[in-house]
Amino acid sequence: MFEITLHNELDFLSETYQDLYNRSNATAFQHPIWMSAMQKKLCKSLSFEPVTLVVKTVKEGLLVALLPLVQKRLGPFRILEYSNFGVVDHACAIVDRDFHDELMNWSELPDMVDNALGAYDLLWIKHVRHQELWLSTFFGKQIVIKEAGFGTYATELGDNYQTWKQNKLSANRRSDLRRKRGKLEQAGSLELRIASQADEIDRLFDFLRTVRADRFTGADGKDFLQNPLFFDFYKQLAQTHSVHGYPVTAGLFLDGAIVAAAFGIKDGGTFKFLLPGADYKRFGRFSPGKVLIDLMIERLMDKGVTCFDLSVGDEDYKASFGTKPENIYTLRASKSVAGWAGLKLIDVIKRLRASGDPLSG
Repeated sequence: MFEITLHNELDFLSETYQDLYNRSNATAFQHPIWMSAMQKKLCKSLSFEPVTLVVKTVKEGLLVALLPLVQKRLGPFRILEYSNFGVVDHACAIVDRDFHDELMNWSELPDMVDNALGAYDLLWIKHVRHQELWLSTFFGKQIVIKEAGFGTYATELGDNYQTWKQNKLSANRRSDLRRKRGKLEQAGSLELRIASQADEIDRLFDFLRTVRADRFTGADGKDFLQNPLFFDFYKQLAQTHSVHGYPVTAGLFLDGAIVAAAFGIKDGGTFKFLLPGADYKRFGRFSPGKVLIDLMIERLMDKGVTCFDLSVGDEDYKASFGTKPENIYTLRASKSVAGWAGLKLIDVIKRLRASGDPLSG
């Protein structure tokens, strides 16, 4: 059968983890490069400690599953979360495909996980897609599954750009994209560039930080790129690993000036579109953000991308690209009175916010 242990440090760039990732159906957010960058750049800076669940076969000692968690201690309270830090849109365990069903059907799994984790007050795993809800099996009956209240959006591209547009986009949306793209081309020399040099990536990230400052806001009321820690995380990842084709930093240029830009991550046939930005003050009438996405889809399809994932959030523009919405869930559990009370308080605050009650602030 299996043995489950808890590890405080793990080398996500090791050949062992790379092999497991390749044998799994995990997403680009569990890629060795992303996991290693989070652990080195964000974990300690945000006062978390890594606590990774490791599952191996008893007989051969083969690594078959891994669940990356982190813990934070607030006085006597121990809180466990998925290794997320606000930069993981799709959470899941990394499980060997050949062992997935056997592990999920193993009756001892929840008890073994519970023993490995030890005492904690609150467990919180956010951004779980419906197709990864099997993750709850790790925790058994103590886990509660809650809808997050927003969705994630992706469009399946197939292998032909024109066929995708014909099948997935309405005639009005095809016409609108064609018209906006044509107007930009009439305004000057229009070019989409995938940046590979550090100086060009630097320029595009500075542009993104500037144009996103007032347009995009996170849970703390500010865009992540306005925070130096996260800005450096994304930019360093882009500059260090662009040669591998995993991070993609794209810019839309008009006569050499940046009109729009975006950062995302590509693994296999899926591209995750994460950090877009456009100069709407000067070029808003051309819908530069939509034109950028359209051109990126066309370019990335030539590189083998068959799914363009616009990720979490219910922004209206995502419907323009034939996306299929999917619910997002949060998994949570408590093992103490304090943890139970914390979950109840979170629910109350969410209800107050939904009702517009000023007490929620």
